[in-house]
Amino acid sequence: QALSGLLGEVAPNRWAGTGSASAPGGDGAAFAFGAAPAQSLARAAGDVQRQAYHGSFAQQVVRMWRQRAQFMLHLHRASSMVKIDHHGRAEKCELCGSTRQLVVTPIYTL
Repeated sequence: QALSGLLGEVAPNRWAGTGSASAPGGDGAAFAFGAAPAQSLARAAGDVQRQAYHGSFAQQVVRMWRQRAQFMLHLHRASSMVKIDHHGRAEKCELCGSTRQLVVTPIYTL
C-alpha cells in the first residue's frame, strides 16, 4: 500500500469492485484480494457461457470453419497423391480450346 501511495496508484485493498469481500461493506469472500478462486463460481460461469454458446451463430461459424479446414486437409492429401504419368502434346486444350501447344493430360483419365 505504501508503494501505491508513492506512485499515486490505486491501493491493493481497493482493487476489488463494489459489493465484494475486500471492498468496504463487502459480504462474500469469493473476490477477496489474494484469496483462492471460487470453484463453484467458475463452474457456474462456465455453464452459463456454454449454454449461451450452444446453438449460437458463433458455434455455427466455428463448426463450418472446422469442416472447411478438414476438407482442405483431405483435398491436399488426396491431390498430393495424384501423379500424372501420361504426358502428351496436343493441338488444343480440352477445356478452354486454346490452340497453343501444351503439354496436356486427358481430363477423363485423371
